Amino acid sequence: METLTVELIHQPHFDRHYQLLAPASDLLLYIESYWMLDLRNPQHQQSRFVEINLAKLQSILIVNLGNPFEVFGRQGERVYTCTHSALVGYHTRRLSYKHQFGNYLIGVTFHPAAANHLFRVQGQELMNQLLPLDVLLPNASLLEAQLAEDGYPATVQKVLNTWMRLLVGRATPDSRLGYVQQALQPDKLHGANYFSRQLASLLCVTNRSLERYFKEHMALSPKHCLRIQRFRQALPVYGRYGSAIDWTEWGYHDFSHFMKDYHHFMVDLQPDDAIRSNKSLSPNDLGL
Repeated sequence: METLTVELIHQPHFDRHYQLLAPASDLLLYIESYWMLDLRNPQHQQSRFVEINLAKLQSILIVNLGNPFEVFGRQGERVYTCTHSALVGYHTRRLSYKHQFGNYLIGVTFHPAAANHLFRVQGQELMNQLLPLDVLLPNASLLEAQLAEDGYPATVQKVLNTWMRLLVGRATPDSRLGYVQQALQPDKLHGANYFSRQLASLLCVTNRSLERYFKEHMALSPKHCLRIQRFRQALPVYGRYGSAIDWTEWGYHDFSHFMKDYHHFMVDLQPDDAIRSNKSLSPNDLGL
C-alpha cells in the first residue's frame, strides 16, 4: 500500500524526502525555492507514495532526470504521465503526484504569477495545466544535461540560478505584476483580513484596478486567490491545534466558516481525525 501524504499537514514527510535549496537573492522576487527529490538509492526500492497538493497559486518547474512519475486529478483520474520535464501550472483544485523508486526530480517553485510572466504564458493557458518544458524553452535539453552532469546541491543551485537569471533578463518589466505579488504577501493578506477591497486600499489602488491586474496575470479574481491563500495558511494550524483557535486571526468568521473551505478544498480527504493526528491516509480515503 502506498503512503499518502498531504502537503501542509504531513510536513515531516516532505522534510525527509525533499532537499530545499535557496535561490540567489536577486531572484527572490520571482522564486520561492529550488528543491530536489532523489529516490534512486536502493534503500528506496520499496518507496511508493502519493503526494497530495491542495489548491495553490505557485507554479512549479519540474526537471525530470529519472523514471516517469504520474499526476492525478481531484477524483483520482490519471491526467498525465510525466516522462519529461514540465511546468506544472498553479491549480484551483487538488492535484496528486505518484512517486516511486527511480524518480529523480529537480524543481523550481515560483511565486504566484511569476512563472506566467517569465515564460510569457497567459494565466488561462497555465492554470490547472501541465506544459512540456521543451515547448517553453527550446534549449530545455541543455538545462537537463547540465543538471544531470553533477547532482551536488551546490552545482544544482548554481545551474538553476544561471538559467533563472536568463529568464528574468528577457522578461519585460511589468508594474501590474508587482501589485499582484504584493497583494499575496502574508503581511498584506493579514493586514487586509483577506478582503480584496481592504487589500486594494492597502496597495493604494482601486478595487477595480486590482481585479483587472489579477485577471490579467492569474485569470482569477482577487477574491478567489485570497480564498486559496487563506485556506493554505489556516490549514496547518487546524491540523496542529484543531478547532480551538481564534479563527478571525486567519480571516474566518468562526470555525464553521473555515469548514466551508475545508470541505471545498479537502473533498474526499477523510476522516478528520486522520488529518489532525498526522496519520497516513488510506487509498480508500482519497478514492485513488
